[in-house]
Amino acid sequence: MESLPHPRVSPDEELLPTRPSLLARLRNRDDSKSWHQGWEEFYLRYHPVIYRHALKHGLPEAEAEDVVQEIVIGLARSLPQFKYDPAVCSFKTWLFRVARNKIASHRRDRGRQCRGPANGLADEHDPELLAEVADDNVLSPDKEWDLMWEANLRRAGLEHVQNRVKPMTMRLYLYHVVDGNSVEATVRCFRDSQVTPEAVHLAKHRVQKMVDNALGRLREGKSLP
Repeated sequence: MESLPHPRVSPDEELLPTRPSLLARLRNRDDSKSWHQGWEEFYLRYHPVIYRHALKHGLPEAEAEDVVQEIVIGLARSLPQFKYDPAVCSFKTWLFRVARNKIASHRRDRGRQCRGPANGLADEHDPELLAEVADDNVLSPDKEWDLMWEANLRRAGLEHVQNRVKPMTMRLYLYHVVDGNSVEATVRCFRDSQVTPEAVHLAKHRVQKMVDNALGRLREGKSLP
């Protein structure tokens, strides 16, 4: 099996928030519970980015799901050879290249089906071929990938904070900050709960501080408390 690509990146490039401890859990089959939980965390965290990227590049929903599954299977098989070193490797860039490679593979396969079967072609759905990516200068994360990446980070941060504050506090924050409603509109919306402007401001500042802290930890590759 070929080793996973380790592209050179600038020191300030945002790394994938996959902490080394998570990758270590994915390698450790001796602890079955931790191993399964690690893969569940990995899948839930990165499925949205890969899936939406595949949809935006013309794959139907079923094939977009296939792309996610094939990448997860390929990573599982490649992990024994994969060395994660944030100093030289951006996981974010690696995942982008692998996703684009798999999407291109599916599009080529669809083209062949339209033209008729071809003989002597390798099975490009073999997860062991995941490391075959295009030239570094071509396959670098684009704006679309960066936007989805940031949206996914914020979703993960919000979900983390949501489990750590009172439901009403989170509802006020989502309505006022995320949905962009004014303090006055928020008070009117929750008047049955006797919400005050002070409560809206408090919810905003408390939750925003927690979200910013969660995002900072994710971007640094640290675990969330």
